[in-house]
Amino acid sequence: MEVISIIFTLCALSIILIGTLLMFVTFVNHFGGWFLKGFGENGVTQWLVKQGEKRRREIENQAIAQRAMKRARAEPEEFILTDVGLLAYRDRSTSRIVRSTPVVTDTRYLRPFAEISARQRTRAQVTMALLDSNGQPMFVDKNTYVLHRKPTHLVTKTWLPLENLAHTGGSWSVVIEVNDTPLAIHRFGWVGLADNEIVERLGNDGELSPELREAVKTGKFRRMSLDELLSDQEE
Repeated sequence: MEVISIIFTLCALSIILIGTLLMFVTFVNHFGGWFLKGFGENGVTQWLVKQGEKRRREIENQAIAQRAMKRARAEPEEFILTDVGLLAYRDRSTSRIVRSTPVVTDTRYLRPFAEISARQRTRAQVTMALLDSNGQPMFVDKNTYVLHRKPTHLVTKTWLPLENLAHTGGSWSVVIEVNDTPLAIHRFGWVGLADNEIVERLGNDGELSPELREAVKTGKFRRMSLDELLSDQEE
């Protein structure tokens, strides 16, 4: 009786397994064809290429952030920089992302951005400054944020107008401090006055994460006054 029971159980399991496999094959044949029909083989290939390009950009951005931390001799203990760069505006609504490419000298405004992760959730004062080729501070934005283990996406609430600056050129720096301790020094250069063709050829230096893009949308432009800049230097 026990042998018969075991054989019966095995037969039942076999039937269930075969039925499951048939259902899976039917599902793949139906929905797989629908997927390819909806997106096409070229569409699937383009999606895979886009995902690969996105991952490559993420690795490049992290490498730029790591070099910036090494330049500041920062130890990745409490805080880690995962992305850094600039939004270069030709007007208030059109910006170009600058990480490793130069800033075009007909840019009207500069606005630094960064992504910072903390070892644990903490409230910290983050300073983002722009230093010219002589090491002189041309812009300082200091605000308090709540930083998390997951990267926190920061965009300065003030911006640097370039129209009235006597000197642009050479190697400038984005300097980032957390609680008055240097975290990163990111270098960027300039390229001569450009026409639209050159700007289009430079393009965007990567993309902003959805979180940073949202921060840019919700943030408000506020011109930094000379008094504010001088007071920050005195501190």
